[in-house]
Amino acid sequence: MSQFSSNINVISSDASSMNINPSTVNVVEIDQRVEELSPVSCQNDETLPLSGPVSHACCEWIRNTTKQEKLILFCLFLVDFTSQMCLSIMAPFFPQEANNKGVSNFVSGWIFGVFALTQFISSPIFGKLIPVLGSRYLIASGQFFSSGCIVLFGILDYVEPQQEGIFVSLCFVLRIAMAIGCTAASTASFTVTAICFPNSISTVFGVLETATGLGMMLGPALGGFLNEVGGYMLSFAVLGGIMLLTVPLNILCIPANDVRTPRSGTVSLRQILKIPAVLIVSLGVIMAAIVWSILDPTLSVFLSNDFQLNSIMMGLLFLLMSCAYAASAPLWGRLADSLNDSLPLMVGGFALSAVGLMILGPFPVLNLTSELWLVIVSLIVLGASVSLALVPTFDKILEITEKAGFKDDLTVYGIVAGIWGASYALGDFAGPVIGGWLFDVQGFEWTMSYTAAACGTMAILILGLILYERKFQRRGDERDLCISSDSLSDEAPGVGTGSSETTPLLGAENDRAATGNLTSEMCIISEVLG
Repeated sequence: MSQFSSNINVISSDASSMNINPSTVNVVEIDQRVEELSPVSCQNDETLPLSGPVSHACCEWIRNTTKQEKLILFCLFLVDFTSQMCLSIMAPFFPQEANNKGVSNFVSGWIFGVFALTQFISSPIFGKLIPVLGSRYLIASGQFFSSGCIVLFGILDYVEPQQEGIFVSLCFVLRIAMAIGCTAASTASFTVTAICFPNSISTVFGVLETATGLGMMLGPALGGFLNEVGGYMLSFAVLGGIMLLTVPLNILCIPANDVRTPRSGTVSLRQILKIPAVLIVSLGVIMAAIVWSILDPTLSVFLSNDFQLNSIMMGLLFLLMSCAYAASAPLWGRLADSLNDSLPLMVGGFALSAVGLMILGPFPVLNLTSELWLVIVSLIVLGASVSLALVPTFDKILEITEKAGFKDDLTVYGIVAGIWGASYALGDFAGPVIGGWLFDVQGFEWTMSYTAAACGTMAILILGLILYERKFQRRGDERDLCISSDSLSDEAPGVGTGSSETTPLLGAENDRAATGNLTSEMCIISEVLG
């Protein structure tokens, strides 16, 4: 039975139980109620309009969330914060510790890089496991597993310098295991975001990106301080203890609502990746991660050579970029939720990133002299622009898959979370590799210039996607209630078929959008009848 028929049956049965003849219902009244309430979801989580400054709207949204939603958001915040700390806390002191044990800088770099590489490989796997194991289980077990690995990493200080092979092997094993635990927790957190905050996904995603930014900022600072105070092991013991404390909090506060969420067993990763628009947005995630991570092996050398800055000043400049990222992320998220289409935000983000990179280089053609104040301005611009390009992406991929006919359920959430996590991890891994190679071959100026050109190309590609979308999408105010049951096929669970008009680039089917409008309007009609 199609969705249209089932909704009509429900309405008819309600009308009969109230001794109402459906044929005598005031159609004008129904149409007025549709006009008044159609922008509002039939769920309890309503999308609040954007009024006043974006920062004010973001604060209003937080105040309007329930106590349970605040607790869930706090738990997810801790998950992303501690996961990023696992990656960054050892940056100030581990390379020197590794050198003391005879490990080369190249191998030390791979010990850092294998974390992102493992995330790239494991993210899609955990995305598929979410419907099987549940989001809460993956978050709690991932945090528990990672806490143990980070503590064990702290005792590697006891490996003798002459046992270089054992030290390197244990470093790789523990970093890979740590990355697996962090990936399980962070991938599941995306799914919890989509389930618990369905109409504010970008806003919540922006808040969680603030947690990521804080992890990037505070990780090296906390690691360096604790290493000075208590030695190598203290940093890892403190972080491991914090992560362990989050486990019972996650179990108590994150709802086990996976069991009541419908699942599409036939949906596969390959089906979603066949949608060209998903690939374009995923490429945007990779590019945003590259812009951020390409500075890791290059910026400090550039600052040291050109401005003779010490490590404290260089750390403050990295901190400045992270602050801009963390402060702007929730604002961009709220703005993205308030717009009908968040793709223009991505275009603006990559365009601004290109400008920031050309100033940072500076681009040789511009004949600019490298000045410290220009570096400061460019890093602030890069922090805010990368956030602008990245925050809308997760919600946009979900939107694209829904337009393509996939059901809005746990299986799709898990796959999309895996795609996003793998894309970001790939960029996070590729950035230092590409940046280090270009820096050795072409120098810092041209490395930044090539990256700026890639950002500009990405902005043009997304702009083309916007134009293609608008060419084929139906008018937003069009409400077609005359849909025959023949156009709503049930042959492939989880995927809508039988459309008469298709948007090839999006993989979108107009009947899918019409079905969504029909469902919400049936809710309104039921309210009028009731």
